[in-house]
This record gives sequence, C-alpha cells and structure tokens, in this order.
Amino acid sequence: MQRIVVFLVCLLVSVSACQAASVAISKLANTAQWKKLLHFESGDSEISSDDFFIAPTGRHNPELELFATISSMSQPLIGDPNLHAQCRYPARKLWLQKQLGANWRPPKVVCPQFLAWKESNQTESISLIFVSGYLGNPASFFGHLLLKLNKANPEHASESPLLDKSFNYGADAHRDDNPVKYVTYGLLGGYDASFSTAEYYQLEYGYAENEQRELWEYELNLSEQEVRLLEAHLWELSEVKFTYLFLSGNCSTEMAKLVGIVLDEGSNLLTSYQPWDMPLDIFKSLAKTEHNGRPLIKAINKRDSKYTRIYDKYSALTTKEKSITQDIVKQANTLDEASFEQLNIEAKQKILSLLFDFYQLEISENGSAQSKEMKRRLMLKSLAMPAAEIQWPEQQAEPPHLAQNPNRVNVSIGHNGELGSVATLSYRAGYYDFLAREVARYKNSNAVFFSTEVKAIQNKAWLSKFDLFDVTTLNILHVDLFEKQRWAWSGRFTYEQKDLSTTDEERLRLYASMGWATHAFEVMSFYALPELKTDFSKLDESTLGVKFGALYTASTWWKTHLLMTPTITLGTESFHRVQLLWDNRFGDSQNWDLRLKISHDIASEINLSYSLYF
Repeated sequence: MQRIVVFLVCLLVSVSACQAASVAISKLANTAQWKKLLHFESGDSEISSDDFFIAPTGRHNPELELFATISSMSQPLIGDPNLHAQCRYPARKLWLQKQLGANWRPPKVVCPQFLAWKESNQTESISLIFVSGYLGNPASFFGHLLLKLNKANPEHASESPLLDKSFNYGADAHRDDNPVKYVTYGLLGGYDASFSTAEYYQLEYGYAENEQRELWEYELNLSEQEVRLLEAHLWELSEVKFTYLFLSGNCSTEMAKLVGIVLDEGSNLLTSYQPWDMPLDIFKSLAKTEHNGRPLIKAINKRDSKYTRIYDKYSALTTKEKSITQDIVKQANTLDEASFEQLNIEAKQKILSLLFDFYQLEISENGSAQSKEMKRRLMLKSLAMPAAEIQWPEQQAEPPHLAQNPNRVNVSIGHNGELGSVATLSYRAGYYDFLAREVARYKNSNAVFFSTEVKAIQNKAWLSKFDLFDVTTLNILHVDLFEKQRWAWSGRFTYEQKDLSTTDEERLRLYASMGWATHAFEVMSFYALPELKTDFSKLDESTLGVKFGALYTASTWWKTHLLMTPTITLGTESFHRVQLLWDNRFGDSQNWDLRLKISHDIASEINLSYSLYF
C-alpha cells in the first residue's frame, strides 16, 4: 500500500519532492509533532470522526495518513477550493512546508473561508484561561479550562479583549440529562466531545457574571509560527468529535495536548503519575515550563466575577458610606435624602457604582422588576452629577498556580483514649479542605475526593476511612447588602469505622445536610447544618443531628475549624451522642503544612501531623 501511495505522489510532484517523500516521509510520520497533529495516543488517534482522516486507515496509521495528506494537497484545484485538502488541513500544510521546505511545491490554492476566519481573529498570541471551581455542578468542582486567541493591539479604543475568539472543550451532553447519567457517561465514555468557539464575552458572561467564578488568563510565550500552527489546527478541529472522559479525556487533557503540539518533546503539561487531569495541575505545569529559552508564561491577568467586584468595592467604602449604602438598599428614597446628598461627589459615585453592580447581579439572578427600577434610578442619579475619578484600591490575589497542590499525603502520630498510641497514614487525591490556603478556590468550602486513612497501633493496622467524596459549601455572602442568604450544604459518602474506639467495625455511610451560615469580621464564619446520616450497614443506627461549626482565619499561617455535632439515633434503641472536632492548620506553603487535631466520637483522640502536597 505504501509503495502505491509513493508512486501516486511521484506522479503528482516534482522529482526532488518524490525523492524527499520516498526517503524522508516514513521518518517524518513517526515524529512526535505529526502524531500530535493527529492526536495519536497509544497507537491510535483519540479523534473518533472518520472524516478527519484522509487515508481509510489513517486513524490507526500515521504513516499512511501522511502520504495521503501529501497526495491530496498536491492535487490540482477542481471545484470548491474550501474542500481542497490545503484548506481543510491548514495546520498540516504549515507543518509540511516547514519539514519539506523547497522539496515540496504543491499547487497554490486560495482558501476563502479559512482566510476570512483567520482575518477575523487577528491573532497575535494565545492564552489559556483557568475558570475557578463551581460547587453548583459536580462536573465543575475542579474548575474549567478555556483557550483564547488574543487579537493584536487594537487600533480603536472600542475594541476589547472580550471580543477575542475563545475555545471551549466539553461533553456534547443534553442539558436535561440527569446527574446520574452525566456522571456515568462521563466516567465510561458515553458522550462525544468537541471544541466549540465563541466570542470571549459570551463565556465570560456565563462563568463570571452568572456563576460568579473567577477567570485567570495566562498568556503564553509562543513564537509567531507556533501561534499560526495552533490557530490553523483549531480550524481543523471544528466539528471534530472526541470521546469524553471525566477523569482523563476532559478539558484539561485536550487543551494541554493542544498546546503541547508546539512544545518541546520533553515538555508535558499533563501529570504523568496520576490517572486524572485537573485544570489546576495544567497551570502549575505552565509555571514550571520553559519554552524557546523563556518561561512559557508571558503574562497573567485576572477577570473578577461580578460578586468579587461588589465585594471589593464594598470593602473599600468607609463605615459611614457602608451604612448609607445599606440604607439605600433597604429604602430606595434614601437616594434623595440628606445623608446621601451631603456626601462629596467621589463618595456618591462610589456608592452608585457599587449599587449598579449589586442590582445588575440581582437582575441576573432573579430578574425582579424592583431591581430593574433601582438600576434605572441609579443611572439617572449618576448622570445628574459631575463625573468623578474613583480610585478603587487595587486588590491583590494570588493566581492559581500558587494554590496548594491538590494531592496530599499526611503522616501523624497521636494518642487514642481507648487504643493508646496511634499512627496514621492518609492520602487524598484532591482537592482542598476547609483549612487549605484559600487561593483560586471557592471560599469557605471543602471539596475532598478519594481520601483514604489507615491507622496502626503496635501490633495492628486497619482502614480508618475511605471517603469517596466529602463536599461542603457554606455559601456565605460577605457583603451586608444581600437580604437572602444562600443555603449552606454538605454531602459525604464514606466507608469508615463505626467510631474512634473501633478497629474492625466498618460502616458504609452517606451524610447529607443543609442549613445556614454567616460571617463576622471577615475572619470568622459560623454554620448550623441539620444532618441525616444513613448507615447502610446497620440502618437502625442511622442518626439525625446538627453540625455546629466555626472557622477562624487568624493569619495566612494559622486557620482553625471547630465542629460540634449532637446526634440522636433513629432506630428502636434511641440514644444521644455528641461528636467533637477541633482541627488546626499551621503553615503557608503550597507544598506542606502542620496539623493539630483533637476529636471525640465515643473515644477521644489527639493527632499531630505533617502534610505533603504534590
């Protein structure tokens, strides 16, 4: 078959090109970059669309696909130029021109659709964007990853980065699919996946304005030729189907592989020692990677969510300005009263700017006519006043790659009142707990997955617990303008010891709770969550209780969590019990911390531990 293809190539190109093809093409077909352009992994392409390949067996044979590509691109133009191989596969053409040079002279074909698309992009550079996690959707717990084509310096002030073209990768799931189907299909590969494109403002609005997630943009240090190759390859991937896998075929996987097309063969943005890919891991890899003798990261910019902008503006007000702002929210006519009118122009405009964002958020969440009317009144009030140069203080925030690493190994020594001296070894696959550093994550939340804990005394070791998931969000609004607090909730599915006094009484349990949370002085949070514990091993020992908790952030080096849970058993032999936990984190590193934990559940236990994050 290869000889036939070579013969056809020789009929279509010059003698020198024929010689180059017969000598070098077999070698070129096995280069890493060619296989990356075909998305080969473990001997086959990950692309499931047959029409992406020219050769009948191109999905399995990169060499035949290369011969077929050269042959197709060397054909004279007949009919619609947009259907010619040079127009369908512009990245392959760029790559071949670089590899074969003057030895390959295909006919010139003008590609109207590709050129118009490329002209609309005006791409100067490429950015990867980290979208912070969203606990309202299990698929978004770990965050998300986007790619953006950055336009050259705009010639007109009206041009905005929000009009840049951006790319999303995700499962082609139906919006009405239930969570069970989504998780099952996502884990087993039941969904197709694809790259989709939109103006950046559309994605920014969905994530930052609707879901209140932060967007961190990492501009990459790529050469012009590399930018052109990736841009052309994105054109090739339009309407191309992949198989979606929640753990290792997700947005992180495919975006990292896409950028990896232009990176050195030894550079890998994916973490090789774990079977899953997470957005945070990709950005940590970006920060460690050098490319063309320079750091791969050129610049980092943050786009705040609307809630963050409201919080930052509210925090910048004086106590008097905050009080007046609260009065306006409670009673709109305060806008016309002396307390507001006597303020200086800058103070007035600061309050109006804050309230404009506040009511815009209210409108997007509930669309109330009252909020729309207040927005109209604020606009009229602002237009009737002189303009003011508002100097909002710049808020410092650490980017995602400086967050605590998601994997954790913890070693502790301690004492148990029933068992004596005890050693504990635990491993957590991700992502963060209540005490972790609050960098690029949902505040006042806990999102732990695949947490395994083994304990040992002098002559015995046992499984203390295995948490499939342990997720809590307090949903606290740290701006005293919102009347309605959001529900706090928690869920945990675990295989654990009955209590701290046992070593061989494992129980399969589901904890589910929903309640209320509030804050004080920015550094303290309190919550009360009525909780049902379903004990599948012994249903008559299921319990109903209330989790009373407090979180206190003393400094970046010390954070503490106090939890008390009185419970009552729901079975025939009803009895009361109180569980206690006091957990402390010391240290402010991405890679390690010290923990001191005191807990009580039938037996009491104290542990001092060292955690290593990677």
